[in-house]
Amino acid sequence: MSILQEIFPTYHPIKEKLIEYGFDCFKDIYTYSINFHNDEFKALITVNEKGEVNFKVIELAFNEEFTQINNDSYKGQYIGEIRENCRDILLDIRDKCFKKERFVSNQANRIASIIKERYHEEPDFPFSDPKIENYGVFRYHINKKWYGLIMNVSKSNFLPNNKDEFVDVINVRIDENKREEILKNKGIYPSYHMNKQKWVSILLDDTFTDEEVLEYIAYSRDFMVGKTKRI
Repeated sequence: MSILQEIFPTYHPIKEKLIEYGFDCFKDIYTYSINFHNDEFKALITVNEKGEVNFKVIELAFNEEFTQINNDSYKGQYIGEIRENCRDILLDIRDKCFKKERFVSNQANRIASIIKERYHEEPDFPFSDPKIENYGVFRYHINKKWYGLIMNVSKSNFLPNNKDEFVDVINVRIDENKREEILKNKGIYPSYHMNKQKWVSILLDDTFTDEEVLEYIAYSRDFMVGKTKRI
């Protein structure tokens, strides 16, 4: 897990706070730099128009990127100090300029809000493993059966060439008789970590509108309730 994935998984920027902190803004890209570790290094932080944080470290003596910061094979006291300095810088920015949300993507958070409004049900987070503690389960409130699971996972689970990109997805129950037809839709894949014949994973990256995603959620929820609604 990279430093950014550790610190910013479900945090979203407050643009006014970024400016107050000292970020410069150009074409909706926010940038900030600061020297640290006795001016041996410079941290460069950018926040793009989607709210995604990027971070790199420059070793000033050589004016080159210090890539060891995100390579766990580099160990020792010195590299440990540099990583700790970076964490302190990023945590300070996060705590002063970001707000915590339930999920990483804007669409996942919108979907969660609509589910609460329509069904008066909120996700719970039953997993203790730090790697998956932000996975949110939606349950039918009477029988407690799952009808949705939002996860932030590597996009390579669905598209092998996207190894460095992470995406929110929601797993929902489907009509098995329509499985092949449903999987023809771009952005819908056999489910990640669930029964691939009965569940699918839908990308929450605005490939689909909120209402389109909610149609699948409605079917999944109705299935758990015992209704027979079809998409």
